[in-house]
Formats: sequence, structure tokens, C-alpha cells
Amino acid sequence: MSNTNDSDSDDDDRAHLPSFSRYGAPMNVKIDNDDDIGEETTRRVGGSTFKPTFEQISFAPSPAAPDMIVTGVSKAPAIETNVKFGWDLKDAPTLPDFHPLDRASVFCPNTSVSVVANRIAKVLYERSIEGNFDNDKAKVKCLTSYNVEFRIFVYRGQEIYSHGVIVEVQRRSGASVLFVQDSQAILDVVQGKQPEPLRMSNAETPLVSDTEDDNDDTKVALSSLNFVEKMLDYDRSDATLLGLQTLSSLTDPDKMGIGTSSSVSTALVTEGNLVGGKVFMMITARRPIEDELDEQYDLAMSIIANVLRNVNGNISSFYREALRPILIRDLEKAEKKPQRSYTAARCLEPLIAKDHCVTDLYVALETAKNVGEARHNALRVQADKCMRLIDEL
Repeated sequence: MSNTNDSDSDDDDRAHLPSFSRYGAPMNVKIDNDDDIGEETTRRVGGSTFKPTFEQISFAPSPAAPDMIVTGVSKAPAIETNVKFGWDLKDAPTLPDFHPLDRASVFCPNTSVSVVANRIAKVLYERSIEGNFDNDKAKVKCLTSYNVEFRIFVYRGQEIYSHGVIVEVQRRSGASVLFVQDSQAILDVVQGKQPEPLRMSNAETPLVSDTEDDNDDTKVALSSLNFVEKMLDYDRSDATLLGLQTLSSLTDPDKMGIGTSSSVSTALVTEGNLVGGKVFMMITARRPIEDELDEQYDLAMSIIANVLRNVNGNISSFYREALRPILIRDLEKAEKKPQRSYTAARCLEPLIAKDHCVTDLYVALETAKNVGEARHNALRVQADKCMRLIDEL
């Protein structure tokens, strides 16, 4: 579960910013316009939007320190439990001098590194966030189901903050309003608080349910496929990602409604559809060693998962047989890529009823379920669901 190879930017981010020890502790940071927390990765020290108040702290027992991110709501403490999916981290580096922490950071007083690490592993598991743990650098490389990549860093405090642990969350790529909830939940849990339950944003639910309006939305969505096709035609990774992100939203019933997403999905699996063909080629033509295309592959797979659900697995036998070995491969590699394995299990669910040899699927699903029980709750649930469907055949 340890992943020690990462970009140089991870180390650079650790090396140059004000520490708790040198400038007093930001135990209570007041932030103007903090509604974009989690979506901003630029470090801001000083200026009109970042106003730390420096307060000395007492070593005497006291209530839990307030968040660096002001919520205005007092949360009940979480019940501590030992978890089998914990992170076996015994020590962490001391926060470097002059290290300006991201605004999504908290100080956990009178708490050991091992306890904080266990809390991090627990909240990642419960919220089905893929985590690759690096004990040498005391960090976690994370990937969400909505394709936001971020890092969690663990530090020891210095001097008057030597009695606690500092946790920092940094977003690296991707964007979603759900990340605000996940990052806040992580910061709550590491402090021993009970996080808010995950909830969908109003921006990600259908705006209308009227049949006439829904038909109009469907027409607009189908016309948007022309935009997606143009983006995929460009030989540029940023344009390709934009096209795939747009298509992911168009096929998601939670964002576009059942009628619209079903119409778009049906169009994509129609023979001769150029956009559907390009997405399919991104999956089947990709070589396993092409790590630089991972983000495109993962987005394409999430689109296929949406489409297969929306059309109840009714695709051509050519597509079905081409996807089958790819899904099995991704399930078998769940230990390395649990988030990708979860998407593969989603793809597989509507295909099980017409599969010609479910025994192959069952073995791969068992592997994925075992990984899910240790690291990824959604993978555990989805793999178990697929296995029960096979048992009912």
C-alpha cells in the first residue's frame, strides 16, 4: 500500500513555508470568502483573503481546537475504533521552517502520529477514496470517484506545538463541489470529530422534472455531443479531458436527469456514432504501461459505466467481448488501483446477465472484494453486489 514514487512537486511543496513554531500557531484562522476551500491550490500568505490570528495555547487539557477552516458549527467527537484498514505510520517529519500551510490544514493537539494516520485511513475507506500511503514521506496520494486527485501530508509540530500533529490537504487536479465535503470530512476526522454525512450538491441534481422541459434538455444535451466530438478531435490532452469531462456529466443521471442521460447514452452506443467510437477506442487501444494517459482512461471508463447502466447493458456483442477482458484485468489489479477496479465493477454489473462464463468474473470479483474490505468501501459493496447477481443466475 506504500507508494514512494511521486513528482518532485510533492517535495518542493514541503520545503519552503512559515512553521507553527516560528510564527505562533494558527489554531484559529479566519478566512474571508472561504466558500471555495478545496478548489484553490495556490498558497496565499498575507493579503486580504488570509488573516491568521496568532494565539498562544495552553498545555492544560482543553476542548478540541477549532478548525483552521471556520465552520461555525460544533461537531460531536467521533468514537475511536481500531480498524483493519489502518495506516501503519509511526512517525512523521517535523514541519519545516517557513512552510506556509494550505488553508485546508489543522493542528491536532495531544494526539500521536499513529492515531492520526489510523483516522486518515478510516475516513478514506468510509468515503471510498483511493489512497496510496507513503510511510517515508508521511503522505497519502488520493484519488476520488469523481476524479479529483489530492495529497494528505502529516507533520509533527515544533516547540510549543510539539505536543501535536499537523495535517494538510492539497488538491492537485480535477474539480468537484464534492471535494469540499470530502476535504472537510478528513480534517474533522483527524481531530476526532464526527464528520458531516456525504450529500449531493444542488448543482449536481436535475434542475427540472417537467416532461416538456426534460425533452428540451435532451435536445440540448444531444447537440452538445458535437462539442464533445470537436474536443476529442484536437490532438491535445487538455481538450480531450474537457470533452471527456463534459461527456461524463451528460451521461450521469444525477447531474442531467434520467431522460437526458439515457438519450445521450443510447446515442453513444448506436452503430456509427463517432463520439462513442472514440471513447471505446481510448479504452481498448490503451496499453497498460501508458501511465500518462491514466486520467483519460479513467474518465472514459466512468463514461462507459454510466452508459452501460443507462442502457441496461444492451450493447453489441463486439463491444461486450472487447470490454470483458479489460474489466477482468482492472478487477484483478484492485490492490494497485482500487478506484479503477470499482469503476470496472460498475461496468460489469449490467453485463453479467448475458455473460458466457461467469466463473471468470466471480474469481476477479472475489479479488476486488477482498481489497475493498481493506481499503475501499464502495468497491466492497459493488463487488459483493455483482457476486450476488452471479449467484442468482
